[in-house]
Amino acid sequence: ELGVNCIELMPCHEFNELEYYSYNAVQGDYRVNFWGYSTINYFSPMIRYSSAGIQNCGCDGINEIKFLIKEAHKRGIEVIMDVVFNHTAEGNEKGPIISFRGVDNSVYYMVAPKPWRNSNLNEKGW
Repeated sequence: ELGVNCIELMPCHEFNELEYYSYNAVQGDYRVNFWGYSTINYFSPMIRYSSAGIQNCGCDGINEIKFLIKEAHKRGIEVIMDVVFNHTAEGNEKGPIISFRGVDNSVYYMVAPKPWRNSNLNEKGW
């Protein structure tokens, strides 16, 4: 009935939604980034998107994503999941250590000859 045979989900893995730490003085809260291009963990669904939120440590999110995909497939709809590998919430070597760099910087990032620096293969940094 929708007239589509495919949907693409923006990154729904855990990401830093407050990466810019931008405070909205008018509304009195922080602006939230919903794009999902600041990955913290590729293998964990974004807890905020789970119906249970942080209850159950986000485990409901895994089952909900599986359910969504199975139901879409039953209806002949393919699901493309957007995953961003070219930059993470840790930024460069000066960014916070919150996941990949803390495990093994040289495995997760391309490092320059000096081991404390991440490679920047273009002028934009991504």
